[in-house]
Amino acid sequence: MIPSAIQVENARELLSRYFRPTRLVPSGSLAQRSGARVHLKIETDLPTGSFKLRGAMYALLTTAAQR
Repeated sequence: MIPSAIQVENARELLSRYFRPTRLVPSGSLAQRSGARVHLKIETDLPTGSFKLRGAMYALLTTAAQR
């Protein structure tokens, strides 16, 4: 299932209480190869070094809210 824009915004708002936004870094080499601006999300800034923490936290918070 692909989330709607509203669902993504709601998740972003909920998770912003616990995590700062992911840092974006421009990638010159990928931009040159693609002919477009390319930015990389630096997920290693999160405590676990992985984006999975956001998904797990969202699942815990929304499941707890449903009970």
